[in-house]
Formats: sequence, C-alpha cells, structure tokens
Amino acid sequence: MAQTLNRSKGLSRSEVVAFAALALGAVSAVLFARDNEAFLEISALGAATGFVTGGWLLVRYARTTENDDAASFLYVGIGVQLAGVWMVVTGAIASLVDVPAFGPLDFPFFFAYGLFLAALVRFPAVNLGWRSQMRILLDGLVGAVSVATIIWTTSKDALAMRLEGLSNAQQAIGLAYPVLDVAIVVGAMIVILRRGRYRFDIRLFALSAAFGLQSAADIDFLTSSPTGLLTDARPNMLLFIGASSAIIATGLLVNRAPQPVEIADRKPPLWSYAIPYLLGAGV
Repeated sequence: MAQTLNRSKGLSRSEVVAFAALALGAVSAVLFARDNEAFLEISALGAATGFVTGGWLLVRYARTTENDDAASFLYVGIGVQLAGVWMVVTGAIASLVDVPAFGPLDFPFFFAYGLFLAALVRFPAVNLGWRSQMRILLDGLVGAVSVATIIWTTSKDALAMRLEGLSNAQQAIGLAYPVLDVAIVVGAMIVILRRGRYRFDIRLFALSAAFGLQSAADIDFLTSSPTGLLTDARPNMLLFIGASSAIIATGLLVNRAPQPVEIADRKPPLWSYAIPYLLGAGV
C-alpha cells in the first residue's frame, strides 16, 4: 500500500523518460526554427529520440497488458522504434558517403509501414476474419491513391523539378511514401469510426495525428533535395518532431484502453467507410 501511495504522488519512470524526450523535441524544434541549417542534425536527433521513446512505451504496454489490443500496439511500437533508429543510422551513413535521397536505405522504413498496416488489421475492432482485414487494406489504399493523385495534380511542377534526373526506381521509392502515409491515416480513421469499443478511441486519435504529421513531413521531404542526395535535403524537421511527439502522446495514453461494451453483431454503417471513396470521387 505504501509503495502504491508513493508512486501515485510522483511520475513513473516511463513518464519521466517520455517527458524528457518531449522536452528534447521541444528544444530541438525551437533551435531548428531559429536556424534550419545549423540545427538540422540536432532536430533530427530530437525527432529520432521521440520515435524510439514512444515506441518503447508502446512495446512496454504490449508486453505487460492482458488487453486484446496488445499485438497491434506491439507492431506500432516496433515500427516506430525501427524508424527512429534507422533515421540515426541513415544520417550517419550519409555523413560518410554520398547517399541518394531515395534508395535501398529506405526499405527498413517501408518495413515499418508494413508493421503499421499489420497493426491496423490486427486491431480487435477489425480482427473478424480475413475479409474484414482486407477491407481495411483496400479502403486505405483507395484513399491513399486518391490523395496521392490529388497531391500530384496540385504540386506536380514542384515534384517534377525535384525528381527530375533521378532514376525510375528512386522516383518510385519517393512517391511510395505519401501513398503509404495516407494509407495508414485512412486505415486508422476507419478503425476509429467502426462501431465498437474502439470507436473514437483517444489513443487512436493520437496515433492518427502522428501518422498525419508524418505524411506531411514525407511530402515536404519529396521536394527538399535539389540534387537528389540525402545530405542536401532540407526537410521541415518541425513536422517530424510533431509526429514523434504524437507517438509519445500515444504511449502515454496507451493504458487508457476502452472498457468492453456489448455490441450487436451487425455490419458497421456505410458512412464509416465513405472517407476513402469520397476522396476517390474527388479526383
């Protein structure tokens, strides 16, 4: 009882680590805002630290909880940790040799996106068989391709100027990022809107915010390298720091799992699936 009371009066160790990472991200964001060139590497390290910390919180939850959403948050946690570590590794390699902005070093990031999509289809809200899981993937990809088409239509001149001179493989890798980003955003929103205990789940709102900021950061990165080399890229690190901060927020909120509720066994309303197809209709 005494231990419980003492613990309730202060922050837990995981919360201290999380707030320290948030503070590092905030300082990095301020420095980057003052001088993009001088503090690019520091801000990148701040974002990477946030991803690793948020991923650690999610993995820690998944390994200690008995809730049925453990596998989904485990996948997300491993994915964001991989992304954070690989950001540092990629930066270190780019400081030693010339690295293309898009190339083989991007494949670990794509593996992380695969984990994110796997997490969405494993959520108990949609884990009702392979048809329901494939519907999530299909809707996510429909929305992603639609939004990617809108992005290309509205900013194709800027994108073409930056991607000009790159090989077809590099262009394909670069353009895959916004498609994957929007796919996980749409997939997360479908999980949030589905009828059930995870509907309007605050943890998924935080996770969707992280995915949305990451999507904006990737789109910005597409046009940030005038030479096609990673060392010449000047991405907006404020977006990456925002995404990593939202991941930390997800980790801090992850214990607030919705309480089980009695849900009638019926199909979700059609409007919950409307988002990706409305996007497609607008293209």
